[in-house]
Amino acid sequence: MFVLNVKDDTPVYVQLQNQILEYIALGILKKDDQLPSVRSLSKELGINPNTVAKAYANLEIMGYVYSVPSKGVFILEEKVQEDVVLKKLEELSMKIKDCRNMMISQEKVHQLVSQIYEEEKKDA
Repeated sequence: MFVLNVKDDTPVYVQLQNQILEYIALGILKKDDQLPSVRSLSKELGINPNTVAKAYANLEIMGYVYSVPSKGVFILEEKVQEDVVLKKLEELSMKIKDCRNMMISQEKVHQLVSQIYEEEKKDA
């Protein structure tokens, strides 16, 4: 269900958090759905259980999940779409700034964005 990118500079626990938030926003994970146990998910992903526990703890602090002792971690909110959109726009902003710093013209960036949205229209 979850896939980590080992080549990404983003910490693993943040990647996991982001995927959970995206799955909530997409409706894949819904209110009161149970997340995999820390032990099972860490084994499945081949990562330290503390990494999964940290992701779950952060999501609980942010108010997206809740834990029930001896039962597990469950989805609390279904309203993360706005947060996910803002996060994606932040990421896009950083990439566009990288393009600007690499002297890639604004015209080329606009052209690429238009091309991507045109492809979406053709696929629909």
